[in-house]
Amino acid sequence: MSKNVLKQREQAFEAAYIARLDRERIAKMHTDRRDEENRDLLRSASGISDDALLQQLLEQGMTPDNLKAMSLVPLIFVAWADGRVTQEERHATLEAAEAEGASKESGAYELLEAWLEEPPAPNIMETWKEYIQTVLDELPDEDHAQLKELLLGRARRVARASGGILGLGAISEAQKKMLEKLKDALA
Repeated sequence: MSKNVLKQREQAFEAAYIARLDRERIAKMHTDRRDEENRDLLRSASGISDDALLQQLLEQGMTPDNLKAMSLVPLIFVAWADGRVTQEERHATLEAAEAEGASKESGAYELLEAWLEEPPAPNIMETWKEYIQTVLDELPDEDHAQLKELLLGRARRVARASGGILGLGAISEAQKKMLEKLKDALA
């Protein structure tokens, strides 16, 4: 082979390599721009200004459409506390979602249904804790106790949903522990 042919091949490989790098850079710029737009949409929908928390929410798959699901994360963890979700717990959780304003066609409702089929990643609880602290920090003090009781009341209803015999032992030990964790997170 002549040096000229080798030089042409080398230049072609170099051009292909540079073109691939350019495509990757452009794709990353589009992804970064999309992430920034999604963060802005989530900021607008939630009222949260903490960029780190907004990024965590995005990484957990939160969008303005399914953000209501974040407020109901405690119910999901109470329902899964014993390792399975009963039909009664499922019904109580989805009923709470509807009371929160999540219609059956919403992304929040769909996400909750998915979490009732398969438990969410454990780190969603940490994201929820940061989320709820931010929400509480932005509320007037007189509304803190009301929101805390609302959240714990809903979680207790899910825990009691499977019942027991004549209402005795209606909340399992695992669910009691989860309720205590939630109470501590809200303290």
